[in-house]
Amino acid sequence: MAFGPRKEIWGDLLPDVRANLTLLAKIISAFEPVTMLVRPEDREIAARLCGERVELVEAPLDDLWIRDTGPIVVVNRAGRLGAVDLNFNGWEKKQAHKNDVKVARFVAGKASATSLKSELVGEGGGTEVDGHGTATMRLPETC
Repeated sequence: MAFGPRKEIWGDLLPDVRANLTLLAKIISAFEPVTMLVRPEDREIAARLCGERVELVEAPLDDLWIRDTGPIVVVNRAGRLGAVDLNFNGWEKKQAHKNDVKVARFVAGKASATSLKSELVGEGGGTEVDGHGTATMRLPETC
């Protein structure tokens, strides 16, 4: 997960976004480990809202959408982790992404996964897998 909502993006919704994001992290952490990326300047508020069960890892972020900015995690037949970086471009440059473009590689490093740079541009959240080695990607409507 990523605790990265910014006032410039979320405006008056910022407190609600933070509360909902951390509530989700707390609920999940009751059943499995949760690691959340957080900007250094937001660490204190994230720690207060998330509680002790959520591990916070400082990272530069532009926003909270790790679903799109993070890697697609893959496993080879030998069980080694890989992290595919799809060259996130800020939803076709609709939003600043100078930090978010680096999130996939950062997560790969923290997970001790091999970073796999793709030539594709996309969002990890736009990829669906069937559990049998097949993945499909939703293309932007502009294609």
